[in-house]
Amino acid sequence: MGSYDDCGQAVEIIAGRLTFLAVRSFEAFNENQIVQSALRYCIDRELIYYPFFKDFGPLDLGLAFRFCRKTAQLLQEAETQGKHLIFFTGPSPQYKANAAVLVGVFQVMLLQRSPEKACNLLHTMEPFLPFRDPSRGPSCFDLTVYDCVRGIAKAKEVGFLDWHLPECTFNLAEYEHYEQVENGDLNWIVPGKLLAFSGPSASPYMIGTYTTHTPEDYHKYFTHKGVTGIVRLNNKLYDGARFSSAGFNMHELFFSDGSCPSENILQTFLQVAETEKGALAIHCKAGLGRTGVLICAYMIKHYGFTAEEAMGYIRICRPGSVIGPQQNYLIAKAKQLAAEGRAFREARRAALAEEARMARAASLAEKSGRQQRISISATCISSQPVAPPAPVSACADRPAAAPSKQQPRLPSARLARVSSGGTKDMSLDGGCASEDSCGPSPSSHTSSTATSGRISNFLRGRAASLRVTTGRPTPPAVCRTRSLSAAANAAATKSGSMTPTRRKAAEAALSPTDLTQLKGVQKGVARMLAPNGQPRKLPAAVLAAGNQDALRHFTEEEEAGGPADAKQGWTISSATRSRLNSQNST
Repeated sequence: MGSYDDCGQAVEIIAGRLTFLAVRSFEAFNENQIVQSALRYCIDRELIYYPFFKDFGPLDLGLAFRFCRKTAQLLQEAETQGKHLIFFTGPSPQYKANAAVLVGVFQVMLLQRSPEKACNLLHTMEPFLPFRDPSRGPSCFDLTVYDCVRGIAKAKEVGFLDWHLPECTFNLAEYEHYEQVENGDLNWIVPGKLLAFSGPSASPYMIGTYTTHTPEDYHKYFTHKGVTGIVRLNNKLYDGARFSSAGFNMHELFFSDGSCPSENILQTFLQVAETEKGALAIHCKAGLGRTGVLICAYMIKHYGFTAEEAMGYIRICRPGSVIGPQQNYLIAKAKQLAAEGRAFREARRAALAEEARMARAASLAEKSGRQQRISISATCISSQPVAPPAPVSACADRPAAAPSKQQPRLPSARLARVSSGGTKDMSLDGGCASEDSCGPSPSSHTSSTATSGRISNFLRGRAASLRVTTGRPTPPAVCRTRSLSAAANAAATKSGSMTPTRRKAAEAALSPTDLTQLKGVQKGVARMLAPNGQPRKLPAAVLAAGNQDALRHFTEEEEAGGPADAKQGWTISSATRSRLNSQNST
């Protein structure tokens, strides 16, 4: 192809089909002959990260999925028109870093490339501005574009993510619904095992159109999703019996907001997670810092994440997670946790092998005893022998109830129907050679079979086929939920009242009902720093109310009797303030 040197940095992602371009000069960009003849698109003003303070990304999992879906659709459109596709981003280093992560995720999730190959292509676009945590002051740890790409790749490798239809295990509507504060502010980090959510309120707290959630509001959803234990890491702002009386195991592991866990807290949490029969729902005040650091420790120990990969993945899955010194804590603890994980799995394998040996011995002994009884007396023929124990799984070396991977797809070939009839090998594991070396010349505007197959498979499935697994051998039915307003209207219709109570609407927002009508609209959330410097997610209704008493509800120290001068200390980013002002003016 020609050159993009006059308008910016460029790298070809799919030979002859897709280019990633970071624009330096829009004037030169608009005059470039290659650009003029191509189909081009930009997401800088479409897929937006809302900061807590000075943080700017990475974009969350829902936005990453939207980008991949849009790119796959545009690739097919460009192929139909016989054009090259250009994904471009503006000169802002923040836009460039976020766009680079999206391109890396697209390569890993849809093109089935290794993180090494995806990152090597992005190297030509350096430098990238590193991501930072959502806190005041200078950043104490740089999270790179490559950490984020490798984190998503690792999550895919261990079975947390699979966007390959029809087996896709990601439900966009459900993700975007439940991560909103109004609908529970929760995210599955380790699907089927560890869920992060913000701390419930002791009583319903009404702020404008928003009502805070109490422990009871979560009961139905948690039961439906197989949650059997709750871990509280912050001050006791509600009575734990409100969970335990409903059959949930309540675990108390307090440590200070924004701090790192002690060795005792860390090991106790890991033991709880390893022995809990079902899933764990973990919260601190906001469900970001303390919650995130312990979940990352679990992923490092039991799934082989590096500290950087764990933080890259969780920041995409639940933005704002892991704060300040907690980042360096994970780096320092990673080697220890990895060693403990290897020892845990080795001990588990040894225990399972011993159980299997004893089961075989018991079976042989029972068989021998049965034969002896038959030879002694004919009356023993009609007796029923004791059934041998059920076979022990040879691969159950993960902690109890840890999410199992999807059934592995054969690495050598994937058969897809072709227009001429029959099937065709659509192998996804050809690596560099199968993806690019057999690609067409830039002028031919045709695609490699493997790449086209992957994109077609991604687009072929319907939205209804996307689902969230709970990590069990047979995933339960998708948890389907209405939006808050739809739930409120339904409650009003059923009761015959003109306007339903806000309490009913809040309960319905967390009820496992119907998600098919959700449109995945941009969340009405404000991200900011509380007076103690820790990140908080607030519904936009809280700021619209302009009520400092309402804001205090979201600050743990004030509720626990902290300093009175902290009441006015909320810090909102300029980007969030501008957005909220714009919404209020309209």
